[in-house]
Amino acid sequence: MNRKLIHAPYILSFILLSVFFAFACTAISKATPTASVSLQANILNIAEVQPSQTKVEPHAPSQVMIGVTDTVLSKTTADFIRAYHIGGILLLSRNIQSLAQLKKLTADIHAINSEIIIAIDQEGGDVSRIAFPGTESTAQKDISSETDAYLIARKRAEQLREYGIDMNFSPVVDYITNPDSFLYNRTFQKDPEIITMLAGAMLRGYEDGGVIPVLKHFPGHTDDSVDTHDSIATVPASKQELEKHLVPFKKIISRFNPPAVMIGGSVYAAFDSLPAALSPTIIQSLLQNELGFKGMAISDDLEMDAFSQFSLKDRALRALEAGCNIIIFSQTKTTQKELGLVLQELTRSELWQPAGR
Repeated sequence: MNRKLIHAPYILSFILLSVFFAFACTAISKATPTASVSLQANILNIAEVQPSQTKVEPHAPSQVMIGVTDTVLSKTTADFIRAYHIGGILLLSRNIQSLAQLKKLTADIHAINSEIIIAIDQEGGDVSRIAFPGTESTAQKDISSETDAYLIARKRAEQLREYGIDMNFSPVVDYITNPDSFLYNRTFQKDPEIITMLAGAMLRGYEDGGVIPVLKHFPGHTDDSVDTHDSIATVPASKQELEKHLVPFKKIISRFNPPAVMIGGSVYAAFDSLPAALSPTIIQSLLQNELGFKGMAISDDLEMDAFSQFSLKDRALRALEAGCNIIIFSQTKTTQKELGLVLQELTRSELWQPAGR
């Protein structure tokens, strides 16, 4: 398939992702901004809001992606997005009732700021946040050819674009052989080389269909991994044992140059004692330096139980310092107030200085 045959909406989304990446890198490394002046000016043109009577200076859209509880965008949520210059919105099943409702919700979010990335987990199979009749939802375990992988991903991406969605957290490239694993039914259930080929075809399909794909979950769950949504998870495998789980990531990064990778929440004892998304060793040393990954590093949901030993503030700061370019908080009503306080403080930290300051 010709990767140059990419739809115009994807080109715009890729430019957005590239600029988002440029701002993230600038904020962390204080490097000279590489984005054009006009694009910087456009992104910085966001209305300033002063929550709790505390001035929050205008910044580039933050590296935070949040979940919302709305099915209809509320003033409270819209004000929260504006106040903290939220860079992304994660949609879950709770946000989706009908096709018309979903389109209205995404349109209203983009009306706040057209640069916001709206993301979803639409893997197919068990993890399909959108379940409208006719929506492409083939499970990865049922995909066996590159042609099918490409066509399924392209159709899914075209539908997601129609619904107003920019990014899909798919494909899953964890190498799992244990049928009892919580992740088994979400994987290709193939050997690493076939995983590489099928995932590469899906990447092309998503891109050609106009959606930003995200590989997950780096550096790879193992057969005995536990679900990080529900518990603190430690993978005891040695570096040698982990090598086979890294193979799909290594080959996909080398061959297909994916735009984004999601970093998981498990602790890999062979590297250090931190959850992967908070680990400089895993993100900087392994993913970026050793594997040569140049795209966006995105944390898994930092509200998962895997990160529960850290405060929300520590999760955010540690993930950014470790090398994540986008951090995710799925956000429930019980955490929104605390998250708002964290974001107020983060907007003043050195990690959040706008490009060029």
